[in-house]
Amino acid sequence: MRKNTYGRIINIGSMAASLEPIGDSLYAACKAGINTLANVMAKEFSSMNVTCNTVAITAIETDMLRQHSPTAQVKIKEIINSMPVARMADKDDILNVIDFFASERSSYITAQMIYLGGIN
Repeated sequence: MRKNTYGRIINIGSMAASLEPIGDSLYAACKAGINTLANVMAKEFSSMNVTCNTVAITAIETDMLRQHSPTAQVKIKEIINSMPVARMADKDDILNVIDFFASERSSYITAQMIYLGGIN
């Protein structure tokens, strides 16, 4: 990126950074840290025409999600049902935002986090 004076850094965050769910303190803190890292990197790399943003995804069918306890599964379903878009994310939801951040037309967009599903 330095050599080409162009680049896009797109981090994968989580709704946990905003929702701060009880019982997920380490996970939520790590995901919040990703956003802070992205914001600092955006400042550090802006002179090289490199943007740095984060996509904060909601629950998506993964092995990690399937390994949660039945109690956690219920909690996740309750969170999803309370969202403005009450469903799990799918890969196209995530890829749409990644494509947006990666676009050359998004050169003025940096240090941003987009939450999917209506989370803020």
